[in-house]
Amino acid sequence: MFFCYVFLSVFLTLRQGSILWYEADREAARRAETSFQADEAAGEDITVTRNWEAGLLPVQQAAAVRRAWTGRFMPEPGESGRYVIVTDHASVYHLTEACTYLTLSVRQISRADVAAARNRDGKKYYPCERCGLRAGDGSCYITEAGRRYHTDRNCSGLKRSWRWILLSDCGLPACSRCGG
Repeated sequence: MFFCYVFLSVFLTLRQGSILWYEADREAARRAETSFQADEAAGEDITVTRNWEAGLLPVQQAAAVRRAWTGRFMPEPGESGRYVIVTDHASVYHLTEACTYLTLSVRQISRADVAAARNRDGKKYYPCERCGLRAGDGSCYITEAGRRYHTDRNCSGLKRSWRWILLSDCGLPACSRCGG
C-alpha cells in the first residue's frame, strides 16, 4: 500500500510538472509573438508558478522559467575561436548586440522639424538615399545616433539583420563603438 501511495504521488508530481512546463512554453510563445508584432525585444524571463497537492504530501510549489524566443542566435565561444557579429552589408564587425549601430532607437518627428533636429553628436540629419526624398505623410523617422532621416518606417536603412561568425573568418575591421 505504501509503495502504491509513493508511486501515485510521484506520478502526480511529474504530471503537474509537465503541465507547468507546458504552460510556461505557451506563455513564452505568446509573449514572443506579441513582442514580434510590436517590433520589440522579448528577452525577459517568463516565470510560471503553481501550487499543487500530490496525495497526502504537503502542498508543493514549483516554478518554470523560460525566456521568450526572439529569433536571435548567440553561439557560445568554444575552442574554435571567438564569435563576432556582422550585418548583411557589413563594413565592420561588432562584439555585442547592444551596439548602437545594431540596436536603433527610432523616433518619429514631423518633416518640418527635421531641419532643426540634431543627433546625439550635434550633427544634422540628411535624407536617406533609399526613402528620404519620397513624399510621405509629413512625418519622418530618425535615430539618436544616425545621420539620415527616413520617410518610410519600413526602410531597410532602419532595419538591422546580422549573423554570428568566427572572428578568424571575418576579415573586417572592428566597430568604432563596440569593438575598439
